Amino acid sequence: MSGFAALLTAREIPPTIVDGVREHIASRGRHGLSTETSGPCVLLHSALWTTPESTAERQPQRHTNREFWLTADARIDNRRELRTTLHGHVRHPLETDADLILASYECWGQRCVDHLIGDFAFAIWDAERAELFVARDPCGMRPAFYATTENGFVAASTIQSVLAVIDGSPTIDEDYLIGYLADVTPRDRTIWNGIRRLAPGESLVANESGTRVWTYWQPDLDSHDLSLTETAETVRRLFDDAVECRMRTTDGVSSQLSGGFDSTTVTATAARFTTDLQAVSLIYPDFPGTDESAHIDAAAAHIGLDPHRIDGGKLAPSDPSAWSTAFGEPLYSADAPDTAACLEAAAASGRSVLLIGGGGDDLLYGSETATFDLVMQRRLVSAYRWAANDGLSSGAATAYF
Repeated sequence: MSGFAALLTAREIPPTIVDGVREHIASRGRHGLSTETSGPCVLLHSALWTTPESTAERQPQRHTNREFWLTADARIDNRRELRTTLHGHVRHPLETDADLILASYECWGQRCVDHLIGDFAFAIWDAERAELFVARDPCGMRPAFYATTENGFVAASTIQSVLAVIDGSPTIDEDYLIGYLADVTPRDRTIWNGIRRLAPGESLVANESGTRVWTYWQPDLDSHDLSLTETAETVRRLFDDAVECRMRTTDGVSSQLSGGFDSTTVTATAARFTTDLQAVSLIYPDFPGTDESAHIDAAAAHIGLDPHRIDGGKLAPSDPSAWSTAFGEPLYSADAPDTAACLEAAAASGRSVLLIGGGGDDLLYGSETATFDLVMQRRLVSAYRWAANDGLSSGAATAYF
């Protein structure tokens, strides 16, 4: 993942603030750190090249013929479709993912996000309209935070970059803290008052009139008239496409293999697309009740892999205070050391991409928009069940509903 930031202000931004923002996106990329200024907007980018096309990118990037500037943390997956659709209709190259985002903005403006498939968070400074456009992908795979401060508007990949623009000490959002402790964290807020998180599937525009945020994507909950066989074939095709998209890399792919259904399916699918797949597995030999070694061995033998095994019982536990200091927000996952260890193993073998088979059910059942959509469609029983599947008891689901 790369890092991006954009600052918009009517006055000159002190160099110390720009330096602070740059410092806190630097850790997200090791292939270059750049800054560009266009009128009242300063754009910053920290590059991590993980695809063959990304090595040709130099962001922040200006459109060839228009006064559009892009800084992005993005991987666009429907490249072939976009190139076919945009060819002959835009004046910008269609080679890199950054090119495709800028060309899509040229063609469709703020509706460009309706045509982009992939993992992305980006900011486009439209100097012709004097406004900053920011968007985040529907699944929220790339982070984006923003705030209106004494020094102007800022959007960035990290909370720490936003904090660098704020004068004085920010205050804690107590409502968010309560939600965090109750495990019902608001999707669009952060622990800090005034600093917002762009929610998955949201866009915003910032200009001299203020900031406007809207949702451009919601789950499609319409019924589909498919047989069981057709449904299975459709799911398999879409799943294959999703995994294959992530195989487009400069230096190989690793996949976390736990022996569970999610990770095994992802790893087995990835192995069909490459002969150079590294599997990474966490084992717990000293904890027989939680050790999945037997499942891992069976899955690995079936797929034809020899996983790199990490003894999870010897990993140091997370330090919540150190995490909060480093990232500017609370620790959200107790298994962060496990994920970090798998990432380190992938990096040690020279691979920039690690596939992790988890979170799909959380993404769907954790979506508040799904409950509201069902209510608006008057599918009240389904909405109640969805709320209950969100981890709520029957009584809590009733109260929530």
